[in-house]
Amino acid sequence: MIVPLSVDELSIHGWTIDNIAIEGHSFLGLELNSGVMRRLARGAVKSLSALHAVLYSRIVDFIRLRATEGVGYDARPGKIVNSKLSVLRMKVCSDMPTAIVNEYVNRQGEKFDIEVFYVEDGDPNGEPLLLIMGLGTQLIAWPQDLVDRLTTAGYRVIRLDNRDCGLSTHLDGVPKCTVLTPAPYHLTDMAKDAVGLLDHLKIEQTHVVGASMGGMVAQRVVLDYPAKILSLCSIMSTTGNRAVGLPTWGAVEAVLEPVPSEREEAINHMVGVAEVIGSQSYRDEERPVRRQQAEAAYERGIYPQGTARQYCAIDRAENRKTKLGNVAVPALVIHGTEDSLINISGGRDTAEAIPKSTLVELDGMGHDLPVRLQSRIADEIVTNARLA
Repeated sequence: MIVPLSVDELSIHGWTIDNIAIEGHSFLGLELNSGVMRRLARGAVKSLSALHAVLYSRIVDFIRLRATEGVGYDARPGKIVNSKLSVLRMKVCSDMPTAIVNEYVNRQGEKFDIEVFYVEDGDPNGEPLLLIMGLGTQLIAWPQDLVDRLTTAGYRVIRLDNRDCGLSTHLDGVPKCTVLTPAPYHLTDMAKDAVGLLDHLKIEQTHVVGASMGGMVAQRVVLDYPAKILSLCSIMSTTGNRAVGLPTWGAVEAVLEPVPSEREEAINHMVGVAEVIGSQSYRDEERPVRRQQAEAAYERGIYPQGTARQYCAIDRAENRKTKLGNVAVPALVIHGTEDSLINISGGRDTAEAIPKSTLVELDGMGHDLPVRLQSRIADEIVTNARLA
């Protein structure tokens, strides 16, 4: 069965049009034939971060299965041989949009590249606008309709998977974060990742928009790299002030519940979390959207271990409120009145901290970006950006 895929749908999953073919087998929702498998069997693996462990393991398992059936693939481009698989060196999607943006140094002093996956939309000559997503949440969580509204307004929209999430570097083997151990990394490191991507793209200045943890990272970018930033938008986020933005107990329970390993159970879990922390006023109309988002996130690749490390970075972050008083660019704070994960007091604290900022409180919005409000959110972002 042929499944039509647009170029945008391919690129957001790290594929380009010549990587995709149709026939029978699939992973990450893409059906593959032997022609694609031949393209996959070329060159050495540069980095598991660029491949993403889930995608890599599924491809390897598939090829090994075919090898036991008497079909093997050698490492030469476009070459298929009828022999057992002996050595397979794989490089998936050599032209997938990734950038080495930073490095991680472990406790033994060993250095590892931080490589992030990113997607660009809109006019390449438009003013750049960087979108940073939240805790354990992939770049596909930015609704395409919202992105399209921003590109229609003339912006070059850039989205990235944060480290330890999606198709970006997974810091496998890093010790767990406990009360007795230091954080593996901090929000300042994640901010440096974002700026490293800007440098890779040769972008001198950008507007920056962050949601939830992404709002915290965006704030950190403005504080640490003020010359890079034209405007700031912080959505459903907070300042690091532990007296505000507190979650409800139900939201805490939902978010901290372990993610099941099986597909359907994992998807149901993610839908369940969204039902708790998402917009209750739009619950019925958002329900199918939440399932679609959960399915897409699972197929693209979830990584709970990375989410735990990101949470540690949030937990160990300093209170930014005083420093936010130095922000001199146009700043917009958007927060929902129904947010049970980061109470609206976190948004109000952010707006109070940033001089001349604009606070937009959206009735009925929880800890999500509901379809009903996406046009309003996009309009507010554009209005703020045009003040720069």
